[in-house]
Amino acid sequence: MLSPKRQKHPHGPAGPRARRGRGGRLGGGNRSCWWGQNRSRRQGRLATAVPLVTGAVLAVLLALAALLVGRWQLGHAEHERLANRVGLVQSIADYRSRTDDPRVLQAMVEGAGFSPTDAARDAGLLPVFDLTPTGNPTVAVALMDPSGRAIAVRPTGTSIPVDQLGPAWRDALGGRPGWSSAFDVDGQEVRAALAPIGASTPGAGGATTGSATGENRPRAVLVALSIDTAGQRFQERLGVLGTGAGGLSQLDRDGVAISSWAPAEVGRRHVDPARLAGLRPGHAEVWQTRGADGHERTVIAAAQRATGYVTTFEASTQQLYGDLRAQQASRDRALVGVLGGSVLGLVLFGVLRELGVRRARARLYDLLGNTHDVIVLVRDGLTVVFMSPSARRLLGQADVEWVDQPLLDLVHPDDRERVAAALTRLPPGETTLADVRLRAGTAPNGAAPLGDAGPRWDTEADAGAAADVAGFRWFDLTAVDERGTPDLDGVVITCHEVGERKALQDRLSHQARHDPLTGLPNRATFLTHLVGALTTSAADGTRNALFFIDLDGFKPINDRHGHDVGDHVLRVVGRRLAAVLGANDLASRFGGDEFGVLVREAEPATARLVADRLAAAVAAPIGMPKPDGAGAAASTAPAEHLRVSASIGVALSTPSAGGCQTGYDANALLRAADQAMYEAKRAGPGAGAVFAPDPAPAPGAGAAGRD
Repeated sequence: MLSPKRQKHPHGPAGPRARRGRGGRLGGGNRSCWWGQNRSRRQGRLATAVPLVTGAVLAVLLALAALLVGRWQLGHAEHERLANRVGLVQSIADYRSRTDDPRVLQAMVEGAGFSPTDAARDAGLLPVFDLTPTGNPTVAVALMDPSGRAIAVRPTGTSIPVDQLGPAWRDALGGRPGWSSAFDVDGQEVRAALAPIGASTPGAGGATTGSATGENRPRAVLVALSIDTAGQRFQERLGVLGTGAGGLSQLDRDGVAISSWAPAEVGRRHVDPARLAGLRPGHAEVWQTRGADGHERTVIAAAQRATGYVTTFEASTQQLYGDLRAQQASRDRALVGVLGGSVLGLVLFGVLRELGVRRARARLYDLLGNTHDVIVLVRDGLTVVFMSPSARRLLGQADVEWVDQPLLDLVHPDDRERVAAALTRLPPGETTLADVRLRAGTAPNGAAPLGDAGPRWDTEADAGAAADVAGFRWFDLTAVDERGTPDLDGVVITCHEVGERKALQDRLSHQARHDPLTGLPNRATFLTHLVGALTTSAADGTRNALFFIDLDGFKPINDRHGHDVGDHVLRVVGRRLAAVLGANDLASRFGGDEFGVLVREAEPATARLVADRLAAAVAAPIGMPKPDGAGAAASTAPAEHLRVSASIGVALSTPSAGGCQTGYDANALLRAADQAMYEAKRAGPGAGAVFAPDPAPAPGAGAAGRD
C-alpha cells in the first residue's frame, strides 16, 4: 500500500508497460515498478524517519515548555510593577488628602475672630486668606451670606459664581467645609475652598441640629478661589515616573483635571464621573482604556478621603511594561534560534535523503502529465489517493487538490448514483461508463480555476459540451479493480475526454427538437408534450388548454421590409409568448407565422385569461431592428415600430368523471384549435380568441378523435 506521506505524489522507478484502448487505461505490467518502491524499502525509510521525527518533537516540546515558563515570569513581573504603581498612587492620594484637608481652612477661619456684628472688621480679615493652607495664592476671597450674596469681597468687585460651587456650597450651609469642582474664571481653571462661619455642629447624616427655620445655618461662608499651583508643581516634578508618555493628575468629582503632569491637560475631562463615583478611599482601582491614538492605556485611580478629589496615574500599557516585554522577547528569540538550528539540522538530513526519491517521482509525474487522459486511483469509500497531472489540462484543476477527497465530488450530481453503483460492484476485467460529467475549473474547496492551466476548448460548442450544466465536461470512464495488486490496492480509473462527440450529439438533438429561428420547441416536440399532458390529465381528471395562434399583418411586414425584419418579428413574438406562460406551460413555433401554446391544468376561465394575455403580448409594438453598423445618426432618428395581431383558437380537453380522457386526442385537439383559429381570423382582428366546442363523449374508455 501507499503510505500516507506518498499518496499525493506517487513515485518510483520508470513507468508502466501500459495497455491502451480508447480510454488510454494503464493496466498490466509490473505496477509495483512504476507506482513506488517495494514495501520493505518504505518500511526502512519509515524506521529511519522515526528517530528524526521523535527528536524534532521533543525539541519542540521543550521549547514550548520554556516559552510557557517565560510567559508566566513575564506576567508575574508585570503584576509586581503594577502593584508598585498602585501603591505609589495610593500614597500620593493620601498625601494630597492631608495637605488639602478643608478642615485646616476651617481652623484658620475659627481662629481669625470674625464678628457677627462688625462687618467692617470681617472685611478687614480677608487679607489673612490671601494664601491657602497649601501655599497657593488666592485668586479671590469672599464672605457670602447663606443666600449667596457677597458680604465682602477681595479684590473688590470680583463676582463669585455660587452656582459653580456645586455640592460644596450645600455642604457649607450644612456646617461642613469642603472643596468645589474646578470651574473657569477669567480663563483660569480654579477651585474653591469653602468654610462656614458661625455654624452649628453637624448632626447625623450631615444635617445641622435644631429646627429647619434657618436659625442654625452659618451666618456666612468664606469662599477662597485658588489655582492649584503647588499641586501642579508637585505633579510636574514627579513627571511620568520613568514610564514614558503619561503621568499623575488630580481630578475633581467631575473627572476634570485640577492639576496634571502635563499643563495642557488641566481643565480637560479625563474620566467619566460615573466611573469615579464608585471609588472608595483607600482602595485604588485599575482599568484599561483606549487613547486617541488607538493604543491601550492603563489607568490607576485612588480617591482622596478628605477632599473628594481623585489622584490618577495614566500611561501607555506598552510603555508601562515595555522593558519587561523586550527582555522576554529577547529570551524567546534566543530560544527559537536554538530550536530552529536543531530542527534545521534534522530537516537538512531528511532533505538530502529525499532528493533521490523526488527525482524519481518527478520522472513519473512528467510521464503521467503528458498522457491525454486523467488517471485516478481510489481506495476505501471511493477516496482519491492519486490523480494524474493531466487534470490541470483537461479539468483546469490541480491534481493535489483532490487527494483525500471523495471521487463523487468530482462527478455531476445526476451521474453520481450510476458511478457509485458501478465502482462498488466491479466485475473482473474492465468496466466502462460512457458519458459521465466531471467537474471542470473548480477545485473541491470551491477555489477559482487555475487560469492558464485550465481547460481549453477550440469552439464554443466544445465549451458547451456539459449540455444542461455549466462547469462540467463529458468523459468515458474505464475502471479496473486492482485491489489485489501490491502498491496499488485500489481501483484505477482512466477518464477519456469525449466533449467534442457529446457536443455534436447535443447540437443535433437540439436542432431536431427546436425551431432554429426562435429557439422554441418545434411542432413534433410540442405534440410529444401534448400527448404527455393528456395522459396525465386522464389520470388526475384535470383539463389542458391548447392555443393555436396565427399572426395577422405579418405578411405585409415581410414583403415590405424583407425577411430579416420578418425573422426579427417572429423572434420577438416567440419571446413574448414564452414570457406570458408559467413554468409548466409550453410555447412552440409550428412554422411560418403559426405558433402553439399548451397550458396544463386550465379551466375555461383560466384559458380565457391566458388568451387575452397572449393577444396583448403579440399586439404590443415591435421596434425595428437596428441595422448593422448604424451610428449615432441612426440612433437619433425617429424610431419606427411594427405591429401585428393574433388570431387565436382555443381547444380544451375534457376528462370524464371516471378519470378517462373522453374528448380529443392530441391530433384531434390540435385540429380543433386550428379550426377555431380560422373562425377567429374570419371574425377579423381584435375579435378575441375563439373556443372550440367541447367534443361529445365517445363511447367506451380511451380518447376519441374528431375529424
